[in-house]
Amino acid sequence: MYYYKAIVKRKWGIQSDSAEFFLKRSIIYSEKWNNLELASKARYRLGVHFMEKHNYPVSLNYFLEAKDYFKKTDSTNLMLANIYNMLGSTYTLLGELEKGLYYHKKAYPLFQRKRDSLGLAAHYSNISKVYQSNGDLPKAIDYLKSSVRIYKNNKDTINWTNCLVDLSNTALGLKKYEEAKYYINQAYNLASLAKDTISRGHIMIHYGNIYRAEGNQKKALEYYTQGLQLAKSAYIEQIDLYVLKNIADIYIESKQYERAYPYINRYYVLKDSISGAGVRDKINVLQYDNELQQKQTENEIERQKYRNVVLIYTIVVLFFCLILLSFWFMYRNKVKSLRISKLKNIRLEEKVKAEQEFLKLQSQQHEREIEAKAQLQKVQQLQYEFELQSKKELENLKIKQFEIEMEAKNRELVGINLQLLSKNKLMDEIEEIVNKKPSNIENSFFELKKTIRLNRNQEEDWIQFKKVFEKIHPNFFEILSEKYSALTKTEIRICTYIKIKMAIDQISDLLNVSHQSVLTSRYRIRKKFQLKREEDLDEFIRNI
Repeated sequence: MYYYKAIVKRKWGIQSDSAEFFLKRSIIYSEKWNNLELASKARYRLGVHFMEKHNYPVSLNYFLEAKDYFKKTDSTNLMLANIYNMLGSTYTLLGELEKGLYYHKKAYPLFQRKRDSLGLAAHYSNISKVYQSNGDLPKAIDYLKSSVRIYKNNKDTINWTNCLVDLSNTALGLKKYEEAKYYINQAYNLASLAKDTISRGHIMIHYGNIYRAEGNQKKALEYYTQGLQLAKSAYIEQIDLYVLKNIADIYIESKQYERAYPYINRYYVLKDSISGAGVRDKINVLQYDNELQQKQTENEIERQKYRNVVLIYTIVVLFFCLILLSFWFMYRNKVKSLRISKLKNIRLEEKVKAEQEFLKLQSQQHEREIEAKAQLQKVQQLQYEFELQSKKELENLKIKQFEIEMEAKNRELVGINLQLLSKNKLMDEIEEIVNKKPSNIENSFFELKKTIRLNRNQEEDWIQFKKVFEKIHPNFFEILSEKYSALTKTEIRICTYIKIKMAIDQISDLLNVSHQSVLTSRYRIRKKFQLKREEDLDEFIRNI
């Protein structure tokens, strides 16, 4: 009940001292009934409470105590992530930036594992302050943008607004004035939608900072004044003191001393009231010291009255001291014996430690041997792959050699055909010459023409060509006769010549027929092969 009373008080934002009292009572009763988890949660809440009161050493102590418990019980607890986050912020505020960054980085994987988006947003916002303190403002802006994105998705208007203000201040530190205005405009719109007058006042003050950095003192003064009026009831120590000084400085710079006076006066009064709290504390300490001194005087008078009685008791005490001294000598001897046994234990521990170190070295040597074996296996695997690759390359070379041989034989066939072409052309020319001779020698030329025709024996040439062709393409004629039995001898010859890539003109000269006859034969062959219009006859025959 004490714990939840404190939470309710803090949520309402009132009676912070009573919240502190309830949390401390909660710790007492939780520890009494051995509920250490609740006690650690209360310590975490107290850490937050003292952090808000700027008492960072006390806050740090409570956070560390809470961390020790949750780290022992559950190192993946979301509560531990929050503690790490607050420890990072506390160390940052204390100026220990390395420790702050260390705890922020420990909080991040816990938030991510639990998929706590708001926790991640708080982490990004807090870690940005570390980088702001380090002077790494671009990195701080990146983290703040991540935080803004998450708060925006969760519609957390308050934290969203605060992050936008931080973004504006960081951009201002980089002298990116337009970017600073862009972020502060967004923050102001959010505060206006939420009807948060105090936040709007603080944002107005940030507007004043931007315009003052730009050198627009008039506009800065206007925003400072509006901001003071809107936020006059909140954060007087942190904001009003700073703003009053800025307004006074602006008036002094413009030599308007009469206007500067009320603000500078309020500034020093407020400053004295803040520092006066420390003076009052010192006065209270002096009063307490005086009361203590007075009590000591009274005690001294009482001691004088009982001095005689004390003297008697002193004699008795001395007697007992002698007895205690004898016991002390006995105890001393015992301590010596214990020290000797302790030294023996230390030596034994050193021996055990040496043996453990030896075992550790043996284990490392064994691991190195395993690693060496693994590397040897890897080398053997690479060698095996290299041999496979070599075999594949050898097979590829054989295939290429076979293709070269095939190409040579094709060239041989082409050579034979070309010889036949030249022969037939020669015969045609002789026949043409004979046809031009006079009629009186007609009989002799007739015999010559007859002899030429007898020498033009195409069948014998075809048989010779077919023998060479079958060596290169052994199954070609069998496939044609089995699958396409309707083909004529001439059509088979044309298919053969197409197979060895002869042109239509060459085929017509070789067969001693016209170019059109060869085209007609190709058309018939296509029909017998049942080829479609888009299919190529030459390609089809070469794939047989």
